[in-house]
Amino acid sequence: MLTSLGKALRRIRLDRDLYLKDMADALGIKPSYLCSIENGKRNPTRKIISQLVSIYNLSTDETAMLEEAYAETMQELTLNLQSAEVHQNELGLVLARKFNTLTPEQTKAIQNILEEVK
Repeated sequence: MLTSLGKALRRIRLDRDLYLKDMADALGIKPSYLCSIENGKRNPTRKIISQLVSIYNLSTDETAMLEEAYAETMQELTLNLQSAEVHQNELGLVLARKFNTLTPEQTKAIQNILEEVK
């Protein structure tokens, strides 16, 4: 799933005619990690965002777009259920559907249960 941050990174990279490897090398990260960020599978550190702004001398508009995309993406959570057991898959889906309707008490109860898991 392409996130707004992934789209922003790809746009910056393509606007500068850079290969994924070129940008990854400049940032001191592996191309596979940058690819995962672009594809929304991993979230970058704040340091990577700062490096992008500095290394590529981003304009004020580009920096604002990147910062906004970073903030938006960091509010999203991706849960990979591909290798999950059926019961884990069902739990993930129920939690996703009900997440915004949980009361503070319900949230705390769920958190307490999960913190007990070793």
